[in-house]
Amino acid sequence: MPVATHTIGAARSITGVSCTARLRQLVAAACAALALAGCAEMDAKERASSLETSSDAYAAALRWGRYQEAARFRLPRSGPVTMPDVEPLEHIKLTSYEVTDQTMNAEGTEARIEVVIGYYHDDIGRVDTLKQSQVWWYEPTQKHWFLETELPPFLRHYTRRR
Repeated sequence: MPVATHTIGAARSITGVSCTARLRQLVAAACAALALAGCAEMDAKERASSLETSSDAYAAALRWGRYQEAARFRLPRSGPVTMPDVEPLEHIKLTSYEVTDQTMNAEGTEARIEVVIGYYHDDIGRVDTLKQSQVWWYEPTQKHWFLETELPPFLRHYTRRR
């Protein structure tokens, strides 16, 4: 007695797409998601590195008394940009600049850097310290970090402690 044979066609889902084709779509989607996650991680690392570069350059400008250069890092997200009068700061010298904490939001678009700054007025010679919480924000078009916080209040702090 002959045995009946027949070919079983490709399995189909309810939508009519073969399981093999659906599996390929899922694998492609998973690979794309992994690639995007990898790009996002790389972007986050690049932003963190860029923040470090910007904040280090800002700190160096302050340490060396280049207050006009330091003021160029400041760009408020809204409102007018005003350059501060840095002439009175010419008598301020830094003795230390220490980052005590640094946090970045999950999107990598805003960071808060806590610093402790040691300084003195060269006419007085007494070393004072101040703590400042700096808010930095990332501008994606320019791919650059800007400081939203004002320059450290050296003179106001000095005047208060006099």
